[in-house]
Amino acid sequence: MNPDNPRLKNLRPYQKGQSGNPAGLPKGYVRASTFLNKFLQGKISVTEGGKVKKVTRHEAILLKAINDAIAAPTARERTTARESIYNRIEGKPVQPIGSIVEPEIILQITPTEAKV
Repeated sequence: MNPDNPRLKNLRPYQKGQSGNPAGLPKGYVRASTFLNKFLQGKISVTEGGKVKKVTRHEAILLKAINDAIAAPTARERTTARESIYNRIEGKPVQPIGSIVEPEIILQITPTEAKV
């Protein structure tokens, strides 16, 4: 840091105990996403196939969604449930807006390459 730089001449370090973001979040504030993640990591008892086992709440929710997808009464509901689960895991596929013309691909294979 060059002290002769006019842009830096008025910069001073913060005083001890002074905040660099006085309008920021208060001490002890917990974001909802942090609370939810902590809650989902808690263990609960689940009965599966007549056996009781301990799983995280997150795992229990996923098992319920998968079981509901399998047991849905109609094929359409099962498909919708599976798509919802896949989209949540892999992300929703990108769908182009409007018509996109695909470029034509021409492959030229020499007789030597064709033998391989």
